[in-house]
Amino acid sequence: MRHRILMVALMGFLLTWAGCGSGGTSILNRFGAGTGTVVLLASDQPVCDVTSFQVTVTGITLVPQNGGASVSVLSSSQPVTLDLASLMDVSALLSVTDVPAGTYSQISFTLSNPQLTSIDFTQNPPVPATITPTMQSLTLTYDISPALTVTTNGSAGLQVDFDLRHSLAVDTNENITGEANLLAQVTPVAAAPDTGFGELKELHGLMQSVSTTASGSFTGSVTIQTADGNNRVVHLTGATILNGLTSGLSNMLPQTFLEINAYVDSSGNVVASRLTAENVDQASLQNAGLIGEITSVTRLSTGYISQFTLVVREEFPNVSADIPLQSTVQVNIGPSTTFNLSAPEDNTAQLSFDGTNVGLGQVVTVHGNYLPGQRGVPAVLNANSLYLHAQSVLGNFASLLTVGQDGKTGGFVFTPCSGVFQGQTISTLTFSGTTFEGVTDLNGLTTTPTLLVRGQVLFEPTLTSAGTVTLTPPVTVLDATRVHQLP
Repeated sequence: MRHRILMVALMGFLLTWAGCGSGGTSILNRFGAGTGTVVLLASDQPVCDVTSFQVTVTGITLVPQNGGASVSVLSSSQPVTLDLASLMDVSALLSVTDVPAGTYSQISFTLSNPQLTSIDFTQNPPVPATITPTMQSLTLTYDISPALTVTTNGSAGLQVDFDLRHSLAVDTNENITGEANLLAQVTPVAAAPDTGFGELKELHGLMQSVSTTASGSFTGSVTIQTADGNNRVVHLTGATILNGLTSGLSNMLPQTFLEINAYVDSSGNVVASRLTAENVDQASLQNAGLIGEITSVTRLSTGYISQFTLVVREEFPNVSADIPLQSTVQVNIGPSTTFNLSAPEDNTAQLSFDGTNVGLGQVVTVHGNYLPGQRGVPAVLNANSLYLHAQSVLGNFASLLTVGQDGKTGGFVFTPCSGVFQGQTISTLTFSGTTFEGVTDLNGLTTTPTLLVRGQVLFEPTLTSAGTVTLTPPVTVLDATRVHQLP
């Protein structure tokens, strides 16, 4: 009799807890089915001259295939700010979460505060304009195809590929109207041996702490604060390429700005393949690191850059009270300004980068002391260092330059669609290690499909050749790591 009473009491206790799990998942299901880990990544297909489409993700849930309560994989207590326009053929990590084992057929997003910024290149200098897009709903549900299966003690990846290119309404003159219906394709992904569930090529932030304690295959870790204020732990291995750490990892100062290439391994850990330490940025000293696109340039008679206009996408630390996001900043270049590549190992063509190679359309991080803007007058940043990013450029194939026997080594002329390049073409250099997607190699390129080409963009005033490619200066050159022909 006593055993029966105890069993009834225990069952009552479990049923009382049944609705208290994440997203309403019962503790009985958790004990019965076990749990596995879901790694959630997001990417996007871009739109020309939309420099930002920013949303705050305040909730994400997975919907079981056979019914039952939805499972939360991101809560409103830890919102994530996502700029879809910056995710051009690259991924961002949304969450790593343990969920009950099972099969999930849908995913739902709850969004807030959508903001769209486009650039008017008819103005000199170009002017960014931000609007609040019209969306029918801020709760969006997408089918997962095929359905996602999570096994007990296993891990699974889920890639959400937004399609901003086909999500924004345009008028008869192809002008964006501001109406948005966010389309996305959601697909399970398996972990690859070298890149895990996916690569994170736009991961950056201010260093908060460093650990040099080894654990398993990891030699240490850094914790960074990203632009949305969230902290992320990034693990290091013996294979991690370290740039800019002349005094060693353990002596790196807090608030050092870090540019990181990373991947998410099969256990959901963020692992750095390359880490570049740039500058200590402190708002109390009016120092900041600004990431953005160069939209106008002023040169000395020698061809050396003296100043340029930057449209600010991100800032470290947050100095938006003085320099609003999506505003323009005048960047002054002085004799002591240094010029660097954020990923020098991607410079396959071994091209130099200094004050003569800065040009329109480049995405850069610039560090220095700033003066706040005033009414009608943009903020000013006196640069002490500038780092050139790898970036993705949208446009169309125009003509081949040369093709090697492997079909990949050579180059082609590429016409970018963005007005920032003022109608100029880009000579794209490709190599045996260049990745081709949607097309086999250079021989398959045609003028009709849209291309998304990723690499470092440099302005070359005198360069007449690079590798096997003959150039006619002045020319804008793209050292390509990836050529993606979009469907």
